[in-house]
Amino acid sequence: MVMSIVGSLGRKALMMSLVSLAAGLAGCADIVTYSRDAQEQGLQYYDAGQYTDAAGAFNNAIKQAPDNYQARYYLGSSYARLGNYEKAILAYRTALDAMKVTYGGQRDTDFRNKIIDGLALAVAQSPNRLVEMDKIQADAGSRANAENYIILAKACQYAGDPDGAMESYNRAAMLAPNDFEVQKQSGLYLDSLGQPGAVGALSRANALNPEDQVVADALRRHNIIPGPSLKEPHELAKPIMPNGPIPDLGLGGNKLAQPAGSDQSSAPAPAPSATYPRD
Repeated sequence: MVMSIVGSLGRKALMMSLVSLAAGLAGCADIVTYSRDAQEQGLQYYDAGQYTDAAGAFNNAIKQAPDNYQARYYLGSSYARLGNYEKAILAYRTALDAMKVTYGGQRDTDFRNKIIDGLALAVAQSPNRLVEMDKIQADAGSRANAENYIILAKACQYAGDPDGAMESYNRAAMLAPNDFEVQKQSGLYLDSLGQPGAVGALSRANALNPEDQVVADALRRHNIIPGPSLKEPHELAKPIMPNGPIPDLGLGGNKLAQPAGSDQSSAPAPAPSATYPRD
């Protein structure tokens, strides 16, 4: 419990420093360049399997630019390769935090998904997996945070717990009905298990982003034609007919009933039918 509080306070302090440093470093091209150079060196070490050296290079990149969320992600991956899952989890979490204070990070959905995957895998592989999962679940419940439920769902998925993963994906989908990524990932996982709720999540994802081909292909496998016309039942247009019984129009036979007191003889004669001249 104490460690959880300390970790929470540490992350809050990090967020405050990231905000101030990101503002102070804006426009400092040299610092950003040094950070990118250190990151490139770290990637070379990482590709060569020299994960300790890679971690040192990524740490240097972060010292130069604390808002470099990519370097933080690669630092987490280096620690995970070294089996230091506690440091890996912290690096991945601070990478997610750093994304929130940068213009590019707030829009880099693909990279955010990579960080979430890395974090979930590190949690699943950690010897303290259950403790880490409890932390994520407590954080998700206290903040009603769909992303934390996605992290928990993926951690359960990687740990071989389909029931836990399914429950967390469903919670995330309920918390964020208008979040495309949440609906997509939830729908795809449920679909992989053959769960009936998959079609609903995939349909919502398709309505939010009709251009996503992965979701479209998944719907086609269910014989559903994807497109922007997919809507929830309550979103469909209402019928033009009034509710209740149809009012009596006074129909009798093939003729309209005449109002009382009307003179049928005063009705205008029918117009003559058109005829074509003979040849």
